[in-house]
Amino acid sequence: MSMLETLGLAGNHLQGNIREKIVKLSNLKILEIQSNHLVSAIPLAIFNIFSLQEIALTYNSLSSDIPSSMCNHDLSELRGIRLSSNQLTGPIPSNLNKCGELQTLSLSFNKFTGGIPRSIGSLTKLTMLSLATNSLSGTVTFSIPI
Repeated sequence: MSMLETLGLAGNHLQGNIREKIVKLSNLKILEIQSNHLVSAIPLAIFNIFSLQEIALTYNSLSSDIPSSMCNHDLSELRGIRLSSNQLTGPIPSNLNKCGELQTLSLSFNKFTGGIPRSIGSLTKLTMLSLATNSLSGTVTFSIPI
């Protein structure tokens, strides 16, 4: 399975947590495990898969904070982060601008708190941003390149 590029397990009533061993899928481009019954935290190991283009974990029961260092790794291919409709808590990481190729950021229907990170405004390729139904404050000001 080391050559696997797409892992689509949506809508399968999967239970439990996402295992750290997922990092062994070093060629993975699309991780889609939506609409299941996954619990626990999102393992930081996911953000060590440098080939990832899309992370879609919506409609689960994932909890805890998003790893604050998730964009500290070389994720130059990452285009989409979809984590809506979970039980995620804490602040939204302030270093999202390091995932500079993001086009989709969907974090709605969670339990995020605190301010909206200013770094979101510097994601110049963003075409979809969803932060609805959280306990966030602040505004988003986008940097428009001249």
